[in-house]
Amino acid sequence: GLENQITKTINELIRHYGNNVIYVIGRTSIRSESTFKTVHKTFVRILNQLIRENDLIASVAMINEHFTSITCPKCNYSSSLNRTSTNEFECEKCHFKHDNDDEVASCNIAKKYLTSI
Repeated sequence: GLENQITKTINELIRHYGNNVIYVIGRTSIRSESTFKTVHKTFVRILNQLIRENDLIASVAMINEHFTSITCPKCNYSSSLNRTSTNEFECEKCHFKHDNDDEVASCNIAKKYLTSI
């Protein structure tokens, strides 16, 4: 079920990234607010349990990922025209280019996190 999948995912993340990490979770992929709250509560509860049991140093940040794949990380201009049909990114305003719009989105999510702390 949900708890097993979340536990498995957290354990995989810990194995891959170590135990001193901040988990940044996007929320737009979960359409239902009640489903999002359930997933979030379960994730945080299981992570806190694993932190206590395994002496981990970790935390969770919830970041709204809306518009992150169409927003320029250089000038902050946001337009659906910034994304190409081949999932590349080219800003219509400042002409910043990147070959992967998912990586642009990741950069923007990290920027949102850093400005929130």
